[in-house]
Amino acid sequence: MSGSDLEDDPFQRIGVDARFDLDPAMIERKLVRATARLHPDRAADDIEADAWGRELAAINAAARLLLNDEQRADALLRLRGGPAASEEKGLPDGFLQEILGTRMELEEALASGDADGRTRLETWAHAERAGHHRRVAALFDEHAASPEPELLRNIRLELNRWRYVERMIEQMDPRARPDTEVPE
Repeated sequence: MSGSDLEDDPFQRIGVDARFDLDPAMIERKLVRATARLHPDRAADDIEADAWGRELAAINAAARLLLNDEQRADALLRLRGGPAASEEKGLPDGFLQEILGTRMELEEALASGDADGRTRLETWAHAERAGHHRRVAALFDEHAASPEPELLRNIRLELNRWRYVERMIEQMDPRARPDTEVPE
């Protein structure tokens, strides 16, 4: 496999099966092992240290992606030949109005210091995230059993909705962004 293939496949880069349901602890163990194996201080010379540093950075980026449920689903969908977000932007009727209303409600709660309103919306957003996670997992399982192209489109549509919920969660607490750095 060429380096560019590994760059396109974070699952292979980190050395795990390409599937949605992955154990975060396993990904972290793989990262720790790679860090121990490829640490530039262990290299024989500067050229090897540089190459190992680049490889370790790529493994770290793959681990960060795979530790994020939404990003992992997007990568798996791409690997299975599903549509990218730029190719399929569909959302259910009324969804945008509903989510925009909910986000306005959140903005008002944040601006006014309404802790109860914020807590209620935070609870709603996390429940929505969990629902999207379950539905995406079920769709990937269904696609593994019967690789119908329509299932890939359905996964993309679910991911499109999930993305809005993730942005809302980030709005509540920007420090809680799911793409934070994985410690080395």
